[in-house]
Amino acid sequence: MHAKPEVVKEVLIVATGTGEAPVACRRLRASAARWSADGTTLFTSSSSNRINTFVLPSTLLAPHGDSPLTLTPQGTLYLPEPTAAIAPCPYFALEQPSTQCILTASTDHPIHLHHAFPQPPPPSSSQSSSLDDDDDSTFGLPQHKQQQPKPLATFRLIHAETERYLPITSLLWSFPGTHFLAGSTNCLSLFDVSRPDLGLSDTPLLTIKTTGGPSAQHKSGNGARVVGMKGTISALAMQPLSHGDYGTGANVVSAGTWTRNLGLYDLHRAGACVATWNVAQAASLAKIGGRGVLQTVWSPCGRYLVVNERESSGLLVYDLRGTHRLLACLRGRDGETNQRLSCDIFPGTNEEVGGFEVWAGTRDGKVVVWEGVGMREGSVEPNYDFEVGAQGSAQ
Repeated sequence: MHAKPEVVKEVLIVATGTGEAPVACRRLRASAARWSADGTTLFTSSSSNRINTFVLPSTLLAPHGDSPLTLTPQGTLYLPEPTAAIAPCPYFALEQPSTQCILTASTDHPIHLHHAFPQPPPPSSSQSSSLDDDDDSTFGLPQHKQQQPKPLATFRLIHAETERYLPITSLLWSFPGTHFLAGSTNCLSLFDVSRPDLGLSDTPLLTIKTTGGPSAQHKSGNGARVVGMKGTISALAMQPLSHGDYGTGANVVSAGTWTRNLGLYDLHRAGACVATWNVAQAASLAKIGGRGVLQTVWSPCGRYLVVNERESSGLLVYDLRGTHRLLACLRGRDGETNQRLSCDIFPGTNEEVGGFEVWAGTRDGKVVVWEGVGMREGSVEPNYDFEVGAQGSAQ
């Protein structure tokens, strides 16, 4: 068992062209980073209650010597409290300002829809570029004097008895972007965001109780009646649609909890529960650890689900065709930390191997890659790894 490292709060955003040398970087205190749908913009949620928006320069991959470009935020949102989740617009396009929106969920506040560029770009000087992300003098004004525009829309999730705001722990805003899903304790809430300018209802269109109630019940493989799952919804992901599924409502949502439960829900059937199970036994048999589901990611074909846990040295791959059986365990990731070490999935590039690729960050600043996922069973070791150019965790 490795000694638990100190939590690294300072992260270096590094963009690489070939994997050999960084071409752009930005040192900041961040808890998460998300790409825009068009791949032109990067959103980071900051430990200082900020959402920074970085537009990557068109010369990003051009040669510029030994020193990488320094990224400067083109927009900054100042939030009243820390945010547990952000969700950029799924049809974000840099050339269309009306699409440049982002959802934020702050503690003890409603869910807000903000414009990603609430302020004019900062002056392009060496002084502004070198400002630390936690410096309250960003853009020349102290934080409390920043003129923050009002949100474009507000969505409320309130406890009926106490009238307090429920804590939102995950957000899912997927294509086509007319609705979004918010996860909280034992509950999923569906909101309409199709036309916020028309004063839509700020309450959920659909509430799915993940434990108890008819929508949470389903039959297991042996025909027994199973009642939902308990826990705080920490991860949400939408099953991708194949070419023949558009308009058929064939996609489902995967939900993971800090109590290591997984659930599949069909939003086109009023949130009916398709299946629930716990990953603790599988992770224990694989001896990879784990302390709660951090992320669920669907394969490009929508047949497999990759489960990423915190404090885990591996990833679990489930085959969801008919049954939710464990297909493989992706080993070899240095991930025994409470930090958010995320993973991502890409279509396979090796035609001889087939399957898809899984890339995962580690606590020592590397990215490990598994090829041919979905084509192999049992314990699977990484095909290769590479460093991203900075000490600290690769998130």
